Amino acid sequence: MDNQYLDNSRTRGRPKARPERSFDPAAPAPVLRFAEALRALRHQAGDPTYRELAPRALCSKASLSAAASGQRLPTWEVTSGFVRACDGDVEDWRERWRAARIALGLSPAPPTIDSEARVDLEPGGTPRFVGRDEPVADNADPKRCGCAADPAAVRTLDRVEVHTARQELLGVAELRHSPAHQASWGRFVPSDRMLYLRMDATITIVARRPATGTVGRPFTATFDGQAVYGDILLVEPGPVEIVVTVESPAGGGSATTACLSGGARGDG
Repeated sequence: MDNQYLDNSRTRGRPKARPERSFDPAAPAPVLRFAEALRALRHQAGDPTYRELAPRALCSKASLSAAASGQRLPTWEVTSGFVRACDGDVEDWRERWRAARIALGLSPAPPTIDSEARVDLEPGGTPRFVGRDEPVADNADPKRCGCAADPAAVRTLDRVEVHTARQELLGVAELRHSPAHQASWGRFVPSDRMLYLRMDATITIVARRPATGTVGRPFTATFDGQAVYGDILLVEPGPVEIVVTVESPAGGGSATTACLSGGARGDG
């Protein structure tokens, strides 16, 4: 009786989640098993809708639905968001995700924040910010000014997938934030497609502060297989959004994050 009451109370007053579509039996077995496990986790959480999960997962409802569709293995960013939103064990799911990648013949993990690139050059060929310390100000490098010096203190406020016009995943645009410095910046994490096709591409990251009409200095880098981050804008004058644009002969795309200042989604 108690268990029945608890199960009913979790869903009372909430919209019903739509039934999931059937899996494609031709899909790779590791992908199907992973999607089945994600669906089971969502069911254990009370079958919330993807719209309900999205703010907690920091992912779009379309990305969450695709993760459980069994069409392809989701990125770790989407997987971890899905799991957190359903109160799952993130570390346990990290191992499941790695095992699925290995079963598919992929590397255990794509590049992480530790291998982010700042490879563009100033006029004359001098690498950016070498030998320089910067104040925390608009258009500063987040690492050189100390905003990203401690990755554990940095928050990801929003994640948006970047697709080509043919809906091929290029990567994930992230809105990064340092609460200690009240500054935000963008980061682009490439997809497996970009990594394994070794795409000839450039990535441009721009931070914008609509409240003041400020458009930050664009940061453009040649894709070399690593994640890329842009310059900061301060959020005290107003919340910040990030625009990531990928240009490539093989197909490009662009995405814009939510406009946030470090509080709840929609505070812009």
